[in-house]
Amino acid sequence: MKNRFVPFCAVFLLSLSACSANGQEIQPTETPSSTNQSVQFPNTDAGFRKLIIAARFDKDVVASLEPNAADYAVVFEPEFAAEAEKMYERWIWSKPLATLDVDPEKTEIKVAKASTDALRDWPNEATEEFPGGYERVAPHFKPGTTIYQWEYLEPGETLGKAYDGMAHVNGRWVWFPKPWRVLD
Repeated sequence: MKNRFVPFCAVFLLSLSACSANGQEIQPTETPSSTNQSVQFPNTDAGFRKLIIAARFDKDVVASLEPNAADYAVVFEPEFAAEAEKMYERWIWSKPLATLDVDPEKTEIKVAKASTDALRDWPNEATEEFPGGYERVAPHFKPGTTIYQWEYLEPGETLGKAYDGMAHVNGRWVWFPKPWRVLD
């Protein structure tokens, strides 16, 4: 009898926590993993650098970057957001995730960022470091989000392993690499 009571209490308490005083359901804005991610990797340039260093070695960090429907809705115009979510699910998020594929000798990091407003106003100084595909996809971005592009380099080198499409939305970092592929 005692063993059945404990799970019942847990379910009861969880159901209570999902309701407000007036009986309406409350939707969480962040999951425990996103809360943890936002503490470890704050929405700062330093937080971003820490994140992309960790993503080299920790597949759980990479997994935490998966956008949800609300994240797509913040970054992209509605029709594009729906198509992007489908494409990224097929391309990246439905497969077993790994760390980023970066050679260990690539110890330097070069970072560029641009607001989605600047991307929509292509070309300009802020977009110089971004791949040309961003010009094609720029009209599909909503204003107001900062997108990061970064590259891992060997010391003294000017070319390395490049990644793009990281943004901090809804209290956490999410990843939309090569968004122009949605148009293909």
